Amino acid sequence: MRSSQLAFVPSLLLWLAAAVKAEDVLVTVEQGTLQGKTATGVYNTSYTAFLGIPYAVPPLGELRFKAPQPAERWEGVLNATEYGSDCVQEDGSGSEDCLYLNVFVPGVPQEGAGLPVLFWVHGGGFVRGSGSDYDYGPDFLISYDVIFVTINYRLGPLGLFSRLVDQSGSFIARMTVVQEPRYHAFRLGAVLGYETEDSQQLVEFLQSVNATDLLVDENLLKSDEQKLLLAYMVWAPTVEPDLDGAFITESPIRALNEGRFNKVPIMTGVTSAENGGGILSNADQINNLNEAFEEAVGPCLHLPTTEEQREAAIKLRNFYFGDANITAENPAPLVYMNEDLTFFEPADAMVRKIAEITDLPVYYYEFDYRGENVPVSEWGVAHAGELQFLFMRNGVDVDYNLDPDSEEEHVRRNMLRLWTNFGKYGNPTPEADPVIWQPYDLTNRSYLLMQANFTLEENRLAERMDFWNQNVPLLPYPGTF
Repeated sequence: MRSSQLAFVPSLLLWLAAAVKAEDVLVTVEQGTLQGKTATGVYNTSYTAFLGIPYAVPPLGELRFKAPQPAERWEGVLNATEYGSDCVQEDGSGSEDCLYLNVFVPGVPQEGAGLPVLFWVHGGGFVRGSGSDYDYGPDFLISYDVIFVTINYRLGPLGLFSRLVDQSGSFIARMTVVQEPRYHAFRLGAVLGYETEDSQQLVEFLQSVNATDLLVDENLLKSDEQKLLLAYMVWAPTVEPDLDGAFITESPIRALNEGRFNKVPIMTGVTSAENGGGILSNADQINNLNEAFEEAVGPCLHLPTTEEQREAAIKLRNFYFGDANITAENPAPLVYMNEDLTFFEPADAMVRKIAEITDLPVYYYEFDYRGENVPVSEWGVAHAGELQFLFMRNGVDVDYNLDPDSEEEHVRRNMLRLWTNFGKYGNPTPEADPVIWQPYDLTNRSYLLMQANFTLEENRLAERMDFWNQNVPLLPYPGTF
């Protein structure tokens, strides 16, 4: 789901033994015994929480930048009643000792051991976020008979630093696939005052500095060409050489096109505006589009050669702007192109391709409920606007309306049923609830439109998405084969 992802597995074989004593719950796992705590959610559902469970050795010192090492055994009982530290955030808060997960079980472990598991990988552009209840409290989901798991992972240069032998929306968008990680790594060393052409020396230097020293202004790490790009992220996954421990060794687009991925039912979607309107306040980006459109947009297009990217960029400019000057005073074309480039087309391209090459059920949605507690603009619901319907976001200023007769709560309960039914049955609507959510196919291109009422619609943004499909076919970016 964009930069955030849910994964379901049939059951969590975590507990080997359990003993319940009032508020204290003890469970034994491979590494030792954990003490959790019981709690009651806002829907009056009792559950057991195991917080701050280490899933890897703290990645400190020489382990910085390296693949996580399995968690070690501990002696005695580990207190699992408090969240572990967040990973180091873009503002410098958090800690490198942060590789922890949290498990929430309806009732007590013996009662929940056979339930499906919802595994949440938080968003945040690979530079912020955590698995804590600041954003992702369990209260809502835990009331629908699923085990809920959240996780921390390393962020920014500490988590996505390229191996110097070379190393959130959709993996199809260029902003989520870094193509010049080595350049960024050596630029980081140079910005910190260390000039070298030796990869090992650079790694050793960067392992020696304070974690917060690595959090430099990303513009200092970009080339002049990268600064022009409409969409680019310095710290994001990259295609690595096929060496021991490598995580992504080929273009994700190529793997998708050739059917080399885990064949499971898929639910994916977007909010109705995402971050599209953000470009209107970025005068530099608008100026770049006017003066160097092909250079700003071309490299962001999933095509295999720079010449094909350039030609497609010319067609894009004509499609959205014609011969007109690109200006915030005529905002709609700017917003639509930004939405499509960064979120809408990558999602559309992915569901089209999966429907084309497999028989997997793909459930596609658009969240467009514009209630009082939803971040909206004239363009629609903003990025992450649906999260407060799935999670109790304790760190966000949300005045939840939990009145069962309210429109907001009606939308929330509908979403919770759909998400948890999908986990239980691989089908969000095994029964009409209130409509049958039909999987996407290439004939009807069905999607569920989530407003105050949920309706099944077809051909989302048909003209725009068909233009992209015809002129920017889903192919790997240059240099990622």
